[in-house]
Amino acid sequence: MSPFFFDMPTRLYTPEEASTLIPEMTQLMQKLQQHQNNVRDLMGEVEFPVPPAMYNVGSAVGSDIAVEFIAIETIIEQIQSHGGKIKDIDEGLIDFPGLVNGREVWLCWQMGESAITHFHDFGKGFSDRKEI
Repeated sequence: MSPFFFDMPTRLYTPEEASTLIPEMTQLMQKLQQHQNNVRDLMGEVEFPVPPAMYNVGSAVGSDIAVEFIAIETIIEQIQSHGGKIKDIDEGLIDFPGLVNGREVWLCWQMGESAITHFHDFGKGFSDRKEI
């Protein structure tokens, strides 16, 4: 049975094919990290427990947080549309379903790397990655 049985990818990439996505993934991951940092900053402005809003209209900070979450969701959908699976936003880790030596694996990319040069088996993670 394919390791992707429950999360069937739209395609399996070769390392070379996945590497062509790196410029776009770098831009998307940088935006994603910025929006995540914006949420962290905005959450620091929220007082807990949140006092009831007069007339139930919410707050400017709450609206700003919602806008950031919408941007985050949009970026995640863009990454996923290429089959990417975000593993860690802070570390800039994305896995792509791929084939290495005829085996279905996760092609592992970390922001800053100029090519896909590592993979790990399904069910494994970054610490288990191996050079292609």
